[in-house]
Amino acid sequence: MVYNKLKGLIILFALLISGQLLGQDNSVALGEWRSHLSYENIVALTESDDAVFYASTQAILKVYKEDQSLEHLNKVSGLSDMRIKTIEYHRSEALLVIAYVNGNIDLLYDNGYVENLAAIMTNNNIIGDKSINHIYTSGKQIYFSCSFGLVVYDLDIDAFSQTTFTTSDVNSCTQYGDTLFMATNQGIYKGVLDGRNLLDFGTWQFQGRNAGLNIASYASRNLINFNNKVYAAALDTLYQYYNGTWHHFSGYDQAAGQAISMWRPTGTGDFVPHYNMSLNYNQDKLIIATNTPTYYLIDVANTIETKRYSGSWRVKDLVIDQENIHWAADEAFMHRDFQYIKPNAPRSNTVADMHVDEDGTLWVASAPYNGISAYFSGNGFFSYKEGEWKEYSARTNAITDTFWDPVRIISNPVNNKIYVGSFMSGLLEMDADEHVLTYDQYTPGVPLKGANGDNARTRIQGLAVDEDGNVWMTNSTTFDATLTVKRRNGDWKGFPGTYFQNQTQVEDLAIDRNGYKWVKHVTGKVTVFDSGDLDNDSDDRSIQLGSNNTVLPNNDIKCLVADKNGTIWIGTNAGITIFNCSSNVFDGACTGNRPVISQDDFNGYLLEGETVVDIAVDGGNRKWVATNNGLFLLSADGYEQLAYFTKENSPLFDNEVNHLTIDGLTGTIYIATGSGIQSFRGEATTGQQRMKSDDIVVFPHPVEPNYDGPIAISNLVDEANVKITDVSGRLVYETTALGGQAIWNGTDYNGRRAKSGVYLVFVVSEAGGQKGVGKILFLN
Repeated sequence: MVYNKLKGLIILFALLISGQLLGQDNSVALGEWRSHLSYENIVALTESDDAVFYASTQAILKVYKEDQSLEHLNKVSGLSDMRIKTIEYHRSEALLVIAYVNGNIDLLYDNGYVENLAAIMTNNNIIGDKSINHIYTSGKQIYFSCSFGLVVYDLDIDAFSQTTFTTSDVNSCTQYGDTLFMATNQGIYKGVLDGRNLLDFGTWQFQGRNAGLNIASYASRNLINFNNKVYAAALDTLYQYYNGTWHHFSGYDQAAGQAISMWRPTGTGDFVPHYNMSLNYNQDKLIIATNTPTYYLIDVANTIETKRYSGSWRVKDLVIDQENIHWAADEAFMHRDFQYIKPNAPRSNTVADMHVDEDGTLWVASAPYNGISAYFSGNGFFSYKEGEWKEYSARTNAITDTFWDPVRIISNPVNNKIYVGSFMSGLLEMDADEHVLTYDQYTPGVPLKGANGDNARTRIQGLAVDEDGNVWMTNSTTFDATLTVKRRNGDWKGFPGTYFQNQTQVEDLAIDRNGYKWVKHVTGKVTVFDSGDLDNDSDDRSIQLGSNNTVLPNNDIKCLVADKNGTIWIGTNAGITIFNCSSNVFDGACTGNRPVISQDDFNGYLLEGETVVDIAVDGGNRKWVATNNGLFLLSADGYEQLAYFTKENSPLFDNEVNHLTIDGLTGTIYIATGSGIQSFRGEATTGQQRMKSDDIVVFPHPVEPNYDGPIAISNLVDEANVKITDVSGRLVYETTALGGQAIWNGTDYNGRRAKSGVYLVFVVSEAGGQKGVGKILFLN
């Protein structure tokens, strides 16, 4: 079967950024994306003349051999997909072959050109799993060992030239003279290149007793051509093929100090012997990784050299470069000559919650979370500040090894502290000097309680900070303190489940303009709670809202947020409902609003066909909406869809977007999907309270001749009027700031690019009381 090839250069639009060196916080232009991916799970590595490529499940880290500088390769930098299965560098063609779990393929040439081969992924005749297990290159041929068979791509004709459908997964292949060998789950097969039809699996010869293998039924994971022989793993034994038949591997074992006639690399249980086979750069040593701390080197004289990492490492793959430097990957780390390679990246791609503090630092709580189950995750939490990632976990001695499952994180701008809610271990408080305190049901003077039916666990599933600096939290599955507050003065107070109709499985909460707490129930509905005077219990009151007494389409509530005006936006599995009437909520008169919008000549409720899992509010009060079908940007009132990002039309990693948070200082939107974290620099920032001319920032400045992107004018007061004139006073452009930032595309009202020279920026606040002046230098 011959497939047509889908290929094309990945063009770097304004929405794309090129690969960046880790550790650098390069300025990110408006509309640009950046990746923040973990390299915790390495699946393969390979080497070129000047670099080693480590492939994790979601990204590739390119490490340059000479200076160990690092480069990201992922969807943001121009690759076509996520979920990498394996990689192989084709040295003679100077290209990196990247195979994905779904059968998609990228060819990344050394000059940065990316050629996408999507034919396997999109072929409807291939039913079921399309995984590519192994890549073998020979001249102009690239062989893909797949779950359904063996596929050959021919670089000479730019097309897939052969597909052999097999009855079992093909794990690897190699060529030996005029013969192809396949390692499958049903054994090794040989195909002779003498003109016979190798597309027909029936022409391939099973390698069993009649071929020298003294086993009738077996699986084989790896085989490789080395030293004019084929080396293959069958069951737990290493075999060689030469002179037309198979032989037990025989040689000299240095560790045993003796010659051997049969050799079995060690490995028991899930430690797979012959986990991976490869050759060193000089092609004079065979490397066998066993997914244990031990790996082996075999030279052309069949001498076995045993190498060993520390006891906890499990070497999954290894390359040895031209300088005899060993580059290895285990379960969670990358190594160079037995030393860690530490990329500037989050430790894990797992995200339960994200938050950006007043100084622009991103905080990430990293644990699996579904609202009802404990996972005993020790990932801890991370920060991202000025381009640097930092981990807070038991591994870094920042927190104890009993603080599990951090699922919520927030900052308190009043006392400059970070608060982390755990599904199992209560509340963590960390000050600016990184001193840590934890609170749970065992802490004296604290009203927190253990979960009903699981009393040893203190569940904090929601966090919010009010304007006075009091920290509010949901103490889920408890009756005595379902909602709890740690006051600014250090005092605590709990509010019982009776205010929540004894439905105590509560999680997220938001605080509206009246100071009312909107609390989401895990099982559906929302309770609005008014604590009144915290020193007076008699004025406390609550009301529960659901589809029975509001316009909510159902009780499957996914998220809730207060916007800049204190209006509550609630996301459900059938769109968004807005509550802009909370002053009347306890009168039963606040039933909400489901905006009706016109989209594609069809009137319907706002995002009624979408499951809305998170909403974030930017500096212009616009709403960024995370759904299971991509990322939406809505106008401040929700009646206009301003943008829609999917993995098909943008560098978005995945259409199932789980979490959002926004840095109001820069307008950066942080986006978490199941594949990890990425960011996008938006147009709106948080407006300043006071504005001075010296504070006005223009980016980029100067505007270079080859730049045709947006020009940002920031550090403005909210919704200021902005006029741009030439030095003679002629008006060139006028706009209103989005929050604290105005955008100019560099053209006048007639669409003509501004001429070289200095342009003046005049800024006036909405009320007219604050004014500022800036300058823009245009170079053509």
